[in-house]
Amino acid sequence: MVDSEGKFEYTCLCGKQIKSTNTFRRHVAGCSSYMERAIATGYFIKCKLCDYTAQVLAQHINQKHPQITPEEYCEEHSCSLKSDYYEQNSLQKILKGREVVRERGEVSRRRKKFDGGAVVCMICSEPFEHLIQHLRQAHGTNQVDYLSKFPVAQLLSESFKTMASNRSGKNGNWIARANEAGIDLTEYKTKMGAAVSAAILSNPEERRRRSSLMGKMWEDPEKKEIFLRNQKTTGTRVSTRPEILAARSARLKAWRDNNPDAFYVKCTKVMHEKWSSIPERKLRDFCQEINANLKWNQQLNSKEYFRINKRGRKQIDLMDKDLKIIIELDGPQHFRPIHGEDTFEKVVEKDLELERYCVGNGFTLIRVSYSEYLYKPSIKNFNEECLNKIKNILTNNKPGIHKIGKEYGEQNV
Repeated sequence: MVDSEGKFEYTCLCGKQIKSTNTFRRHVAGCSSYMERAIATGYFIKCKLCDYTAQVLAQHINQKHPQITPEEYCEEHSCSLKSDYYEQNSLQKILKGREVVRERGEVSRRRKKFDGGAVVCMICSEPFEHLIQHLRQAHGTNQVDYLSKFPVAQLLSESFKTMASNRSGKNGNWIARANEAGIDLTEYKTKMGAAVSAAILSNPEERRRRSSLMGKMWEDPEKKEIFLRNQKTTGTRVSTRPEILAARSARLKAWRDNNPDAFYVKCTKVMHEKWSSIPERKLRDFCQEINANLKWNQQLNSKEYFRINKRGRKQIDLMDKDLKIIIELDGPQHFRPIHGEDTFEKVVEKDLELERYCVGNGFTLIRVSYSEYLYKPSIKNFNEECLNKIKNILTNNKPGIHKIGKEYGEQNV
């Protein structure tokens, strides 16, 4: 209670008034009236071995009565070491403390979620890493209805997307881990292939649905980047497997043997058109300035002359069919066995076949040795003498075989 001057004052059960809290505590410790009432109401508990009173007797038993343990004291006297008031009050403190801890933890979790880029539910304003489960459990709705009501809302946080992607990359590659461990997955792959075929590949409606879904996913820049990265990784990994390489080589060889014309148009010709060395480009540009009708990577067909090639074909570097001019740049493989004696013999024989064809059909054949090209940084072109010889031959266009380069020996013009 408070007196007229605003100061606390206490009245003990014995009738004495005391103004100081500490004085009151010292007084009641020796007041029999207060102690009897405190024990009767369960505020204090009295030791059965002495007259000591307190709310908890465990420490008192250990210190003042070491001959007996607190557990033996309770069993012998069938009593508790705590007063009723202490047990009730301590329980309330514990529950209140737990509530405070929960509240603080919830605040901390919310703050961390917000700091980590959590998405906020537009219905209850609570932050989450992902909303799908929350929408179903807390609001009884699904993501489709939620997005139709809140079109700009997000369902997944960036941190959750990153975590899911990393986890998928680590745990999703279990087939590779099984192969490394030597586990036979033949039965699994057979069953999975049959299930996929029955559920998807054989179901037109399902195939259309999946195609539409994949099309929409490809429109998302983030998903597109992931798809491209996965395609590149999978393609690289699969393409290097020996059995895959062998199967592809066999299929390519069968297609080439059965469809030689299509193979040439789609593969050989495209390869020659897209690739050329620096000397070849320099020679082409120089010659086309003199004769614009000279075309790069042309083909001659004659089973009579070109017998090494099964189809009777010969690939030509530069050719003007109307004026019957052929220009060839001969690399080092034309003069020495760089790739082995057998290959060198075939190259020499092919060169002779072309020369016989040109002589027999009235062509002008100009052969230029690779050594005529100077790789010096200040030049990087064919030497002037070589270019002048080529220009003179093209201008006069005299049928026959003209070889330019020291490698041709006495045949060098």
